[in-house]
Order: sequence, then structure tokens, then C-alpha cells
Amino acid sequence: MIAALLYVTYVTQFSTPTQEQTVAVVKATNLVFKDDANGDILIEVLPTDSTNSAAKAVKVLRFSGEQGFLRGTLRALARDRRTRGLSPAAPFVLALDQSGRLSITDSLTNKGIDLIAFGSDNLAVFEQILKNATEGNDATALTPNQTDFSKEMK
Repeated sequence: MIAALLYVTYVTQFSTPTQEQTVAVVKATNLVFKDDANGDILIEVLPTDSTNSAAKAVKVLRFSGEQGFLRGTLRALARDRRTRGLSPAAPFVLALDQSGRLSITDSLTNKGIDLIAFGSDNLAVFEQILKNATEGNDATALTPNQTDFSKEMK
């Protein structure tokens, strides 16, 4: 776990911006991550045609519990924005390309993380987010530590 967090930190701090994708994106979504007052992670799903941070969320996903890999990845991405003085409200793009690779990219810095590097268990966390964000799931289809709020957050 520590090695994964160190790698995410290294990639977000010292890697060069992601080059133009050579493989077509099959599925993508714009996400804004927030911490709830009770410690849960809230993920606002924005319309895919919008990178505007003022866009209204079309769905809100809630992740409860430890969620160590998800939290660690988000902290590293947030730290990169903070050090650059960038807005925390801008969306991240979670994308699955034609070759089956899943990545999360900061819409402000264009820095991305190839999530397959962290193993299948950690990759599955973001696969579930992409699935729930892009498909019309109801709350019964979600994992036990996750709730789907299909209303806008205030």
C-alpha cells in the first residue's frame, strides 16, 4: 500500500504531462471528488461534454469505509493541484481506452495515472466508479460500502 502511494505521488509530482492519446477512448466520465462531513468520499459525476467546474452533477456516488487506495490516489492528485495553486473544484477524467487501460487524468494539468499499474484489486475500485458513473445503476447494484445518490449535491 505504501509503495502504491509513493508511486502515485511520484507520478503526479515528477512525470511529464500525458501525451496525446493514440488509443481511442471507449468510455469516459468527468468526476469531482469531495469529502463528506462524516468522512465518506463523495464523487460528483458531471456531464461528459463538460469540463466546467460549475456544471451540475448528474449523479453522486458515495464511498464509505477506509477506501485506502482511492483516498491515497485522490490525495496525490489534490496535492499536485495545491502546489500549483489550481482549483480543487475542476473535474478529473476517468477513461477506459480501446486497449482496456483505465486512467485518471487531471483536467487542469493533463497529468494522468495509468491505474493498471496498481494491480487488479486497486484497479477494480476505479472500474466500479466508471461503471456506476456511466451506467444507469440503482442503489441495489452498488457495492455494500457504496450508495448512489441520484440527486444534485448542495
